[in-house]
Amino acid sequence: MKRFLFIIPLIFCFSLFAQTPKFTTSDFRVTGDAVASGEQCFQLTSARMWQGGSVWYKNPINLNEPFEMEIDLNFGCDDFGADGIVFIFHDKLRTGMQGEGMGFGGLSPSLGIEMDTYENPRQGDPYFDHMALMKNGRPTHDRYGIMKPVSILPDKKNIEDCSAHRVAISWNPTTYNIKVTIDGSTRINKTYDIVGRIFRNNPNVYWGFSAATGGEHNVHKVCLEKIEFTEVANFDTATKKKLLEGETYSLKDVEFPSSQVELQPESLKELDKVIALMKENGHLDIFIDGHTDSSGSAQKNKQLSKKRANAVADYLKEKGISKDRIHAEGRGEAFPKTTNSTQKGRRLNRRIDVYLVDPRA
Repeated sequence: MKRFLFIIPLIFCFSLFAQTPKFTTSDFRVTGDAVASGEQCFQLTSARMWQGGSVWYKNPINLNEPFEMEIDLNFGCDDFGADGIVFIFHDKLRTGMQGEGMGFGGLSPSLGIEMDTYENPRQGDPYFDHMALMKNGRPTHDRYGIMKPVSILPDKKNIEDCSAHRVAISWNPTTYNIKVTIDGSTRINKTYDIVGRIFRNNPNVYWGFSAATGGEHNVHKVCLEKIEFTEVANFDTATKKKLLEGETYSLKDVEFPSSQVELQPESLKELDKVIALMKENGHLDIFIDGHTDSSGSAQKNKQLSKKRANAVADYLKEKGISKDRIHAEGRGEAFPKTTNSTQKGRRLNRRIDVYLVDPRA
C-alpha cells in the first residue's frame, strides 16, 4: 500500500518526501457545480440557489490505517445563507442529493462530518452553525446522528464570515477515535468503530467534500493543506487490462513454503489489489487455481493446492467479496510453470493463478 503525505506548498513536499508523488487537481473527481480554483483549492458552490458540487479523491483508501488532513474551509459571507459543507467517507465514488442533503444525502453506507450553516427544523437542526457526525446519508439528527450537534465555532459564533478556517480531521483505527478541530479548537472527539459499524468491516473507502445551496445560498470553498493516508493497493494499468480481458495472472508474492497452506503477510498487498479490482467490477467472478511443485504424491499435492486456493478465497470473502463470485480449485502438480528440478523452479510452481469471468457472457 502506498503511503501519501501532501503538504502545501507542494514544492516543499516533493523535495522533502522523495517517495511522495506530486499532488494535482487531476487526482480528484470534480462533480456538479464544483470547479478547481487553484493548485490545491476547489470552489464547491457559487452564491446561487440550488447549486451542488463535490470533490472526491479518485482512489480508495484503507481505514485500517490512520487518516489525517488539514484543510481551509470558507463558508461564504452571508450569515443567512445556506447550506454548508460535508466531509465524507463512502464506499463508492458518487455524490448525493443537494439542498439540505449538502451532497451527502442518500449516500449509504457512509460517514459524514456535517458542517451545516442553515437551521432546518425538519432535520432537528439547532439555530446555530453546527457540526455533527452523521451516518448513511441521512441529515436527520435524532435518527442518524452519531452525536448531538455542536457549534462549529466556540461560543456559537458565525462561520459565514468571508474567511478561511483551518479544519483538522484525524482517524485512529487502533482507538476508533475520530477528531475534528477548527481554528485549533476541538469540536468533535468521538470513539466510534467506523469500519465495523458503518462499512461492515470493509476498510476500503473513498473520501471527499460536498456542498450545496437551496433557497438560500453561499460560496463554499475548500483548500487542501495537509493530507496523510494509506491508499488501497491497485494493479498497474497494463495488468488490470489483461485481467479484465480474462487472461490468467500468477499472483506475485502469493507463494507458499513447502507443504504449507497459510497466507504469508507479504501476500496480502497483492490480494488487496485483487479485492479492489473485484469491487470496481462487481459483475465479474474470479477463478482461483492453486498449484504445487512435484514434491510428494500427486494426490496429496492436489489436496494441498486446493487448501491454498481456499486460503485465498477465504481472505477475499473476509474482505467483502461475495462467496457466490469466488471459485477455487486445486490443480496439484499437473500444470508446472517451469522446471521442478531446481529450488527456484519449485518455488515458482507453488503459485496461485487467477482469472476473471463475466457470467453474463
